[in-house]
Amino acid sequence: MVLRFFRQTLPQVIIVLIIIAILLWVRNYFSEIAPFYFDSIKMPFYGLATNWVSENIIYGKLITFTIILFTAFHLLQINSKHIVIKQRTYLPAFFYILITSCFIPLQRINPAIFSALIFVFVFDHIFSIYHKENALDNIFKAGFYIALASLFYAPSILYIIVLFLSIMSIRSFNIREWFAAFFGVITPWFFFSFYHYIINSNLTILFNTLNFNLFTPINHDNDSFLIYIFYGYCLILFFVTGFYLLKTLPTQKINVRKYYGIFFWFNLISIFALILIPSISYEIIFIAIIPISFQFAYYFTTCKRNFWSELLFLLLIAIAILMQFNNII
Repeated sequence: MVLRFFRQTLPQVIIVLIIIAILLWVRNYFSEIAPFYFDSIKMPFYGLATNWVSENIIYGKLITFTIILFTAFHLLQINSKHIVIKQRTYLPAFFYILITSCFIPLQRINPAIFSALIFVFVFDHIFSIYHKENALDNIFKAGFYIALASLFYAPSILYIIVLFLSIMSIRSFNIREWFAAFFGVITPWFFFSFYHYIINSNLTILFNTLNFNLFTPINHDNDSFLIYIFYGYCLILFFVTGFYLLKTLPTQKINVRKYYGIFFWFNLISIFALILIPSISYEIIFIAIIPISFQFAYYFTTCKRNFWSELLFLLLIAIAILMQFNNII
C-alpha cells in the first residue's frame, strides 16, 4: 500500500516528500550541532561558504535543508531528460531525501552537501555526451564541475576517474575529448593556485590543502549502533536491488545500460574512497547516494508489487524513523 502510493506520479506524492523531509529535520532545529572534523579542516570554497553563516546555526541548517531538496528534485529532472528509469517516478528524490536526512548530526552545513549539488550537474553533462556528436563542451564542464566540487570537499577529486572511465565507455577514442576533460579539471585549480601565487607567493598551497584535507585521520569511536544498523540495511538493499538490476538491465536500451555502467564506476570509486581516504566520514553519503537513489528507485519502480518488495520498502522507512532517536537509544 505504501509503496504503491510512492510509485505514483501525482502532486500528492511531491507534497508528502516535502512533509517527510520536514519531519526528518524538525527535531534537529531544537538541538545543538555536533562537531565534525570539517569545522577545523576546510577546503577553501567551503571555508568561504561558511564564514558568513558561522554565527547563525539555524541559517546554516536551513541552507543545507534547501540544498538537499533542490538536489533531490533535480534528480527527477535528470530522469526526465535522460530516461535513466523508463517509468516516470518520484522515487529517486524519495530515497535521496530519506537516506541523507537520517543521520541527525549531519543535518547541518557541511562540505559534501555543496559537492553533491555540483555532482548532479556532473551527471547531467556526462549523460549528455552519449547523445552528442560534438561533446567537447559537456566533457569540459563535467571536468570543471568535479574540480569545483573538490574545492568544497576534497574527496570529490577522486571522481575524476569516473569521468575518464565514462568517456572510454561511452565514446570512441578522441584525443580532443581527453584534453577537454583534462583542461576542464585543471581550470579551477589553476585559477585557485594562480590567485595564491599572486597574493601569497605560494605555489604549493593546492597540494598542501588537498593533502591536509584527504589524509588527516578522524575518530569514529562515538558512532551509535543505530548508524551501523541503518547503513547496514542500506547495504543489504544495495545488493538486493543490484542483483535485480543485473538481471533486468540487458532488456533495457543501450543508453540506459551505459548510464548504469557510469553508476557502477561511481559506486566503486566511493567504496575505494571510504577504504583508502582516512578523512572521509558519513558526510560522503550526500554524494555517494546519488547513483544508489536511482538504483533503489529502479528496483521499486519496475519490480512486481509483492510482499517482499513492500516489506523491504517499509523496513527502510521504519529504520529511518528509528534513526530519529539515535542519541537517545
